[in-house]
Amino acid sequence: MKTLFESDWTQLLWRTGAVGWPAIAICLFLGVHDGHRLQAVVAAGGAFTVGLGAMQRFTRFSLAPMLLACVGMMASAWAGSMLGGSVAALLLASAAWAAVTGIASLLGPGATWISLQWSIALFVAGGFPGAAQAVDRALLVGAGGLIQIAILGSLILVFPALRPPDTSKKSIATTRPVALATALRSSLSSVLASVAALVLLLRNGYWAPMTALAVLKPSLHDEFHSVLQRCLGTIVGATIASGCVYLSRDNPVTLMTMTCVLAACAYSLQRVNYFLFSLCLTAFIVFLLSVARPQELDLLIHRVTATLLGCAASLLVDTVLKQFGLDANRQSQAPQAQTAP
Repeated sequence: MKTLFESDWTQLLWRTGAVGWPAIAICLFLGVHDGHRLQAVVAAGGAFTVGLGAMQRFTRFSLAPMLLACVGMMASAWAGSMLGGSVAALLLASAAWAAVTGIASLLGPGATWISLQWSIALFVAGGFPGAAQAVDRALLVGAGGLIQIAILGSLILVFPALRPPDTSKKSIATTRPVALATALRSSLSSVLASVAALVLLLRNGYWAPMTALAVLKPSLHDEFHSVLQRCLGTIVGATIASGCVYLSRDNPVTLMTMTCVLAACAYSLQRVNYFLFSLCLTAFIVFLLSVARPQELDLLIHRVTATLLGCAASLLVDTVLKQFGLDANRQSQAPQAQTAP
């Protein structure tokens, strides 16, 4: 249990935190000022997610991960809303997207991060079905992402210290059976989590498959450790943030300020400790969603429940697959390399 809270403060990305929040603030200010709070939240979410790629690089072009993530998120958001009206279609798409994420995890942290964002965009958009909404959501996600890329790209050119390290050589040594098991584990975990959330009629049930993919690790031991950190971080972050939102009395300036502060903290802590990152990430999302609509107590309970379902699904599927000889455990060619959360 002690290792859950061990932190490597040498990995504090304070520069990323310092330059990552302005794009979010711009999206929120423009949307709230024009009376389009929900659209502002979607765009700000795209800006935040794309900004997480500021510390991923596997080519000479530093912005490649953010650009790939942005384009893929737009396509995934469109597909999710288009397929969201059919449970079967959305589950099939979720399984396919999750399989890609599982395979990408064998290629290194950069590819893992990009594909994970695509899957998350699909899961979230699936909760907001509709052809007209599909186009709007895709464009808003892209707009937020492009604002973030424009700001970070300019800053990286001016301040080379912001340029992330190259992670292209941190690939994973694997075999075909391991690759198959990895893809199967990712697909089954996301589908199982999604079905459980549907059965329980959870609002924002997309948190379940999103969590199931986020906590998957190369070994069951690492995965269990990640699950505990994610669960504790989500519960603590959601509880504290929800209390603060209630005390704010729906003051948009306070909510937007806290959203930006938590975004900066999440950016800075993403490699320090997964518990702290999960806490800040969850709190950021609670504040962000509160800009569009007040957060209710039952929504907090549903969100925590969905997180627990996602964690349980990933552990269960990994354990069962091992019983059938499908072992997704793998070893990195560069053991010292840290995988992005």
